[in-house]
Amino acid sequence: GAGGSAGAGGTAGDGGVVLPRPSRSTSINITTDDAFVVAVNPDNDSLSVMNVSSSTRVAQVTFASGAQPVGVAIHPNNTAAFVVLRGARQLVRVNGLNTLTPTAGMAVDVGSEPTGVALSPTGAIALVANFGEGTVSFVNTTTMTVMRTVPVPTPRAVAITNDGDSDDLDETAYVTQFYGARRGTTPEATDDGLEGKVHVLPLNPAAAAPPPITLAPIADTGFGPTLADGGVAIVGCVPNQLFNIAINQGKGYVTHVCASPRGPVNPVANLFAGVSVFSLATNTEDTSDAGTFALSKLIRQQDTQGDGGSSLLGVPIEIDFKAPGIAYVVSQAADVVQRIVYGANSTTLGVATGFAQIQLRSAGDTAIKVPIGIVAAHSSANQLAFVNNWVDRSVSVINLANQAQTTTIRSETIPTTGTPHAIHQGKKFYFTGLGRWATRGVNSCGSCHPDGLSDNLTWVFAAGPRQTTPMDGSYSKVTPFEQRAFNWTAIFDEVHDFELNTRGTAGGVGALVSSTTLANSSRIALDLATVLDGGTALTQNDFLTGSTRQVTQRNSVLKDWDEVEAFSRTIRANKAPRGLPTADVTAGRALFMQGNCQACHGGPKWTVSRVSYDPSPEKNGARVQADAGTVASGLRVQALDGGALSAFANAAAINRDTNKVSVERLSDGGTVGPERITCNLRIVGTFDGANTLERKADGTPAQGELGFNPPSLLGMATSAPYLHHGAAATLEDLFTNTRWANHLTAANVNFTLSTMEAAQLAAFVRSIDDGTAVIPQGAGTDICGGY
Repeated sequence: GAGGSAGAGGTAGDGGVVLPRPSRSTSINITTDDAFVVAVNPDNDSLSVMNVSSSTRVAQVTFASGAQPVGVAIHPNNTAAFVVLRGARQLVRVNGLNTLTPTAGMAVDVGSEPTGVALSPTGAIALVANFGEGTVSFVNTTTMTVMRTVPVPTPRAVAITNDGDSDDLDETAYVTQFYGARRGTTPEATDDGLEGKVHVLPLNPAAAAPPPITLAPIADTGFGPTLADGGVAIVGCVPNQLFNIAINQGKGYVTHVCASPRGPVNPVANLFAGVSVFSLATNTEDTSDAGTFALSKLIRQQDTQGDGGSSLLGVPIEIDFKAPGIAYVVSQAADVVQRIVYGANSTTLGVATGFAQIQLRSAGDTAIKVPIGIVAAHSSANQLAFVNNWVDRSVSVINLANQAQTTTIRSETIPTTGTPHAIHQGKKFYFTGLGRWATRGVNSCGSCHPDGLSDNLTWVFAAGPRQTTPMDGSYSKVTPFEQRAFNWTAIFDEVHDFELNTRGTAGGVGALVSSTTLANSSRIALDLATVLDGGTALTQNDFLTGSTRQVTQRNSVLKDWDEVEAFSRTIRANKAPRGLPTADVTAGRALFMQGNCQACHGGPKWTVSRVSYDPSPEKNGARVQADAGTVASGLRVQALDGGALSAFANAAAINRDTNKVSVERLSDGGTVGPERITCNLRIVGTFDGANTLERKADGTPAQGELGFNPPSLLGMATSAPYLHHGAAATLEDLFTNTRWANHLTAANVNFTLSTMEAAQLAAFVRSIDDGTAVIPQGAGTDICGGY
């Protein structure tokens, strides 16, 4: 580009020095001279500086507790770094990167939950993706001030072009919209219902932004359920969780978790690693043989060892290019780096000698890494890449010449005792798909719960269409050990019950086992009578039967699920957007209470749902029998507390159940399983039995006619769409659409909202986070007592 850009934050820095390649948001970066690598440590609130030649950590910058650094960009002068602090909602400049004592300098407030930063070629402009705010901040890096803010829905990652000159204003930024966008009128819970969006933002404030780039569903993932004739029904997937973006040779490359939510549930046919490609010249997707692919299809085609040995690269968290057309994608769930060669008319995995994957472990290294970033050295002579291992708190050094990890640099210490150790272990198990947690690294708990929250997708599961529930409201941050009942119809009472998902959805061995042998034969059978050591009761231990926690503590040789629970208690909600009008939030809070919304969504978890008993064989022993008239002991024969739900004018219509644990016993005499903790359920008019969407994975009617388990309202600003089936696209739609009128008036039959009031109520709900003053649920709203 010609000309300067003085006065707009675009002047060349430090005598015209510019970055040698396009900048992209990443959790790990390298100076342009390949001398130092910097990596963020989100759990330790620090930035580590590593010397490349000695493979040692030489310096560290510590931020305030809870700052949560998640991204870093390096100025072309190699002396300053810009670090995104997600918890603190700031961008901070770190000075003296080339010394042994770098320090945090000026900081600027940006939007809520910032997740990524990239720099203009001169380093004069930083773009910050504010995931929780729905904006991108343009920051002057000299004065550390926000020059302008542009709205982008759930932005996650940023990449900026670089034509090699000192004019920043002729460059363009590309920002990924993390969640897939609804594709026309195609409903949720389909394999083609969403499309990816990449937003195009010129750095010149006078230039008009073109429409977002659309990334279409991928029609052929190479995998699918086995047909009766032995063939494979190929399924498609939708781009979702657009984690990262890189620019190379005039194209943009976006890594994402490509989802096939329609079902049936299948370990290798529901979640895929996708890389979607688009042309920067035309802002259109490249669907050629050198363009968009589900990596699973390429793996199946090119893995000469056959289709059963290689990793399926669950959660492709970042991508970087070492040379023109030579990309490296790092898989968070599988601890694997995949080399991809983009040719003129082909996409090849591995190296010239054949298909290959780079394991983030050298000989004797058994530590699970859970990586969150990758960066390659700049110089063609330097054949190194570096991976930021989040949970292992280390950096893997990869020799690209022989495609293997050579060493690991410790970036931070790992807790080894007490509760911090248990939380750390639980986080590792939650986000990995290795070992017993999944088959072929295909997915993890984090695959559907990024950040421990939600992928915002509606999946067709055994109970019916189910929008992924964020786990930030699973446990009270105020009342110790108070827990929400799990699933939309309260069919789980312990986080340990998700062992069933590990074995089924992820295809793993699981962690409720009689030996550490990594084989299905080591599984403790949960659907058969089991004697719990120290007890006399014979019971099953699945769903609401028995206690998977007690199986963990008494019978299982592994205690991993106890540690997953310890981590799950720490999951926080996304912080409220900064830009919500204070007056609207205040008015919305008053409307919330006027509508008696706290009758379903009050209390410290922002839901009245709770497990009000300690699961045990004595309390919820043998499962209910196939015929609806036969029940077993414990909670199943206890009647719901009478005379409750007085806060509801139509109490009898809000909950029509009788026993405290029961399948759905419909008025026509039919039943729908599995069993539910019935005291949590509220019938609020969101179930439509006539809708073809209301079906289980096996095609039978879904559960929900007798009500749903109220979700937490924490973090609603980033949780659209809403309801169990995701049919309410926005909060405003939920509050104004006559389709949801019964939901609005469930606890106040006279509650009505004008358009302005609906916007105010929506503003308050979007403001609810862990710091919001709690509204108690109030009297007459609980029928869970007396267990």
